[in-house]
Amino acid sequence: MANNYEKAVKIYEKGGQYAIYAAVKSGELQADSWRDCLPCEDKTPHEGNICLVCGTANKGNDIKWAIIAGTLESGFYVTGPFDSEQDADDYAEDAIKRYSSKLDICKVVELDNPGE
Repeated sequence: MANNYEKAVKIYEKGGQYAIYAAVKSGELQADSWRDCLPCEDKTPHEGNICLVCGTANKGNDIKWAIIAGTLESGFYVTGPFDSEQDADDYAEDAIKRYSSKLDICKVVELDNPGE
């Protein structure tokens, strides 16, 4: 894994975040999954629990989910944590149905270090 991550660091230094995406899609880098990464503010490729773009280590089963929702005028709030992405998605879907005309954003996000 370290070898793949070291390769990712070099690719990032030359071309940034989107160069990592291209390298994974071309097979130059290996990724186990694509997940939301809070520091990257995007869905990024991960090897194990390591984001190949920024190096953030997620804690596997300790991952929790939250929802960021609100308006530019009134401010934003965070709801959660939820134990699964599906639970958070269900809650967000219900909030959008009830408040869609009032919300500027309603997004499910991964909390990579809950409780810290």
